[in-house]
Amino acid sequence: MKNTNPNIDGDIEPGALAAFAANHGLKLIQRGAHYGRLMLGDRKLAVARGTGWVQRLRAWLEGWVQAQAVHEPIRVDGRVSVTVDMRQFDITYHWVMSASLVPALSKDLDWMVQEHVPDEIMKGATRGLMGGMEQDGGMAMEIHGWWYSGDEEEKLAAVERTKWKAWDEAQVAYLGLLRAGCQLINDQYDTAAKSGLQIFLARAGQPRIRITGHAVQGFAHLTVPVLDGGRRFKLKVGSAERCGIGAGAYRLESSGGNCVEVVIPSYPPR
Repeated sequence: MKNTNPNIDGDIEPGALAAFAANHGLKLIQRGAHYGRLMLGDRKLAVARGTGWVQRLRAWLEGWVQAQAVHEPIRVDGRVSVTVDMRQFDITYHWVMSASLVPALSKDLDWMVQEHVPDEIMKGATRGLMGGMEQDGGMAMEIHGWWYSGDEEEKLAAVERTKWKAWDEAQVAYLGLLRAGCQLINDQYDTAAKSGLQIFLARAGQPRIRITGHAVQGFAHLTVPVLDGGRRFKLKVGSAERCGIGAGAYRLESSGGNCVEVVIPSYPPR
């Protein structure tokens, strides 16, 4: 199919157009040799029919990609000094807005903060949200912001670091317990197999299920191959909120009468 668009190099084929569309989250639907449409999920964005439909859709798609890039929201950070009742406050802020607004508003961002923040400080606030409506190519678009007074940002960052450190430590402890549970299941399976016995996973109030192989540790649960009622499948043993059958105490029962308890830890809350 010959390229007739001077802005596009070379010939264009439907396969190349489909790949280009897929790279930008769209899907090309082709019907016959002279019809195609671009879809965003279930939404029809563009349709082209007749000779040259591939070139027309490619040109439309390039324009759509450019428009998405222009209006993509970005974050703009800054610092400004604000005077309230003869006192100076060092304000750290950021705005989130369309990239196309930045050139027009870059000189006004400090001023917008200076207009908004004094009233908030007088009310006792040390941080808070900001917002407004601005014109972008004839369209009114919202911008959003956040401000911090003094070392408030550093304090909040320290709290956040402490929170994530505790979360990391909880994850390490959780994974250690999960690893130990996995090892215990596999050790009991190997011991039973060497003696020609079967090993079962049991839990209070539930029928026991035969284990048929080694458990595999994942991040959120153990995957245990089992046999139940003639059906083989892989059982996810772990927290229910992480798609498992539940955390807590289980029993490993062998057909020889031995019974060992294994505890599957709960996934740590954030």
